[in-house]
Amino acid sequence: MLPNNCSTPLEIPIPTSSKFKVHHSICIELQGFIDRILHIILSVESSRPNCTLAIQALCSLHFTLDKANLIIKHCSESSKLYLVITSHKILSRCEKVRNSFALYLTQIQNTVPISLVAEICTILHDLNHTKFSLEFEEDETRKILLSLLEKEFSDSVSMENAEVEAIQNVAL
Repeated sequence: MLPNNCSTPLEIPIPTSSKFKVHHSICIELQGFIDRILHIILSVESSRPNCTLAIQALCSLHFTLDKANLIIKHCSESSKLYLVITSHKILSRCEKVRNSFALYLTQIQNTVPISLVAEICTILHDLNHTKFSLEFEEDETRKILLSLLEKEFSDSVSMENAEVEAIQNVAL
């Protein structure tokens, strides 16, 4: 059982941008939204929205924050090769999280005080104008690796050249 006088907040380690092996810009953008939503979520909770839809949206928002943190953790812990090959799936997951953030914040914004509405509107504006995308090098590396996996090489020299090129791109 936890003591009632515990005043130390729970700290969740957040990976720094140097820990991201691939998808730096995506993770930094996603982390920015997580931070901004976490900044207002306590105020939203303390305003005690009495609408069932808002309470459900708040619970779903917490769940979506967990999903977003898992994406960031995944990008900091998985191998570069795996991240490059599965980059479109990661993009899709980020877009789903972005859409969920927007949906739940929209459902909450009409049940909170005016001061919070302005902050939520700003976040919603940024969410609606954000498009997660791969950096050029990440996309090119992905294409090279996928084509390498699909090719049947007639001679070992061309296979070695393609392998070297793909490995060099992943290593960057």
